[in-house]
Amino acid sequence: MSYNGKPAEVFWKPGDPRPHSDEEPFMDKFRKAANKRYGLNMKDYWEFHAWSIKEHAKFMDLAWDYLGLIGERGDGPAFIPGTPMDQEQPYFPTARINVAENLLLAHKSALSKTKYAMIATVEGDPKTGSKEPKETRRISYYELYHEVRKASHALRKMGVKPGESVVSFAATNCEMLVVFMATVAIGAIFSSTPAEFGVNAVLDRYDIIKPRVLFTIDAYRYSGKRHDVSERAREVVRRLGGIEHVVCIGHLDESREPALDALKGYPDGPAIHTWHGFLGQGNDAPKEIDFTRMPFNHPMWIVFSSGTTGKPKSIMGPGGGVMLMRKLVYTVHFNMDHRDSYLQFATMGWIVWNMHIMWTTIGGTVVAYDGSPFYPQEVLWRLIEKYKVTQLGASPRYLQTLDKDGFKPNAGRDVSSLAQIYTTGAPVTPTVYEYIKREIPWVFLNNAAGGTELGGSALQSNHTMPMNKGELMGPVLGVDAISAAPDGRALEGEEGTMVFRSPFPNMPYQFAGDLKEARARYVDTYFSDWTDPPMFNMNDSVYLNPETRGWNVLGRADGVLNPSGVRFGSSELYYIIEKDFGNDIEDSIAVGQKAGDDERVLLFVKTVGDKPLSAEVIGRLKKAIANALSRRHVPEIIAQCPGVPVTATGKKLEPSVKKIVNGVSLAKINRTGVANPELYPWFEAWTASHSGKNQARL
Repeated sequence: MSYNGKPAEVFWKPGDPRPHSDEEPFMDKFRKAANKRYGLNMKDYWEFHAWSIKEHAKFMDLAWDYLGLIGERGDGPAFIPGTPMDQEQPYFPTARINVAENLLLAHKSALSKTKYAMIATVEGDPKTGSKEPKETRRISYYELYHEVRKASHALRKMGVKPGESVVSFAATNCEMLVVFMATVAIGAIFSSTPAEFGVNAVLDRYDIIKPRVLFTIDAYRYSGKRHDVSERAREVVRRLGGIEHVVCIGHLDESREPALDALKGYPDGPAIHTWHGFLGQGNDAPKEIDFTRMPFNHPMWIVFSSGTTGKPKSIMGPGGGVMLMRKLVYTVHFNMDHRDSYLQFATMGWIVWNMHIMWTTIGGTVVAYDGSPFYPQEVLWRLIEKYKVTQLGASPRYLQTLDKDGFKPNAGRDVSSLAQIYTTGAPVTPTVYEYIKREIPWVFLNNAAGGTELGGSALQSNHTMPMNKGELMGPVLGVDAISAAPDGRALEGEEGTMVFRSPFPNMPYQFAGDLKEARARYVDTYFSDWTDPPMFNMNDSVYLNPETRGWNVLGRADGVLNPSGVRFGSSELYYIIEKDFGNDIEDSIAVGQKAGDDERVLLFVKTVGDKPLSAEVIGRLKKAIANALSRRHVPEIIAQCPGVPVTATGKKLEPSVKKIVNGVSLAKINRTGVANPELYPWFEAWTASHSGKNQARL
């Protein structure tokens, strides 16, 4: 039985369509390679996964060779067990590796003049009378190698050294791919913020890591409107200090030349460059890239938590581990290779952007789109048709919106190239599975769960066992994830917290910033709940089905509700609303509010057409929740709201709303990356009018 008490329903089974259906699943090939190498007889994925945990060093050795990593392997074991999890883990302790070298050369597309690494597009210009997305640039693997060769040499001339930071305040395009690889090629660390961020949000992040070089753009387009970036970029440089070079790219222009005004007005001190001027400084670079090979755990990027309150966490991603695990997942879990192309809507403030540029680990083509995924609604599907995309990355919220609007992806366009949809960032409701099966039945729905911290997935699909509707198949190879009780016991058949009880290569081990302070914050963030022994916890509420071994992610972080000791995820309420109340309720958000020593659940709903929320609808909703879950799951308060705060990618901002209803003032709520922050004052006003005299103001 699934977590909602209903029998598990098979959505896909081996033999149904999947990427490269005419070949043996890559997962089976990998398992057979392990059997041959170590004289084993593992018969299925679950035996293979158990072995990858128990014999972790052997598994890592196999992965290095099977995936064809480039670098100095070094002597000794691939992993040395015994180090407590809250400390840096000894993966390939004597190895030297460069991630950019692997992204450029460790696959069948290396130096190809005909295989594109990226095709960059932007939202159509309404001034032309067309909403057709515009291609701004495409870059082959040959061109990418040589632009990285010049760019890395130019960065060295600018004085950037291994371990220092190069940052961007930009949008996805071919140049950002070049900059990322050039930065990593010289052993430096890349970090990005999206062009839509405000000045304070950028400063909150970059003040921690003290960069010397900033790449930016002149403008971007979203929902038909042109947005200038230059003024904010100038203010960032003015207030941040320490920036020695600024490189500005003409993001919307095929020439890549920025508007002239975009180069003016910067404070005295930093040198200001165009993209072509920057690359020109590398014209005297050696004929081959001088890759700086670093220790396996050397960070290749710094990514940040959502930062809805307080300063964001500056998470250092171990380069070798993240790269190896992305290549592993893309190859044997996604069942894709250099023949495939990947379209993902993502801003440079979301970890999914980092993940989709890592598609180059397998030599595939990244189709990048910058703009609104709904301008027009079919824009991503036009790109799929035009560029013969084989994998689409999309949030569950995006797919739910298409379903609600009755959008038919296959109507009037040829999207037959699409083999797989990869979705992450929120639980996938059964209605999304039904939508995919109804509209594009040949497509494999790859539902995954991971996090910014991991730079990838923890739970993932594979193509060798049945997939059940609403369930994630299981942990990634080499990842020892369990559903844990508060005492650390592994649970099945009841809700728990997903924790990792043994190390894995892409687990972060440090935050950036003051070493002592960052270290303390890191340990407190991920290890404070399970300390003996330490187990890594990202605070996801999960349910492990004892019959199918499939997983349900019920809530993310502060989306976990805990009234009177009944711990459950907000998605359980959303599922009921989306399934049975679509005619009455357009959107909803559930959060917990402190009530003495306990917590009460508040459910805010936006009604269809903003009609008054009737007692009849409230009554039906309470009854439906009680029947489907229990009376203890029924929210204490169900209130009508004007809308639900979400990120630019559609993720509900439960942490922010929870802070507000628990008395945190709006001044302490970070509005960075929020699509509709104008809704926050309503929640503050509601809280004030529904709180007792003793409600704390924090």
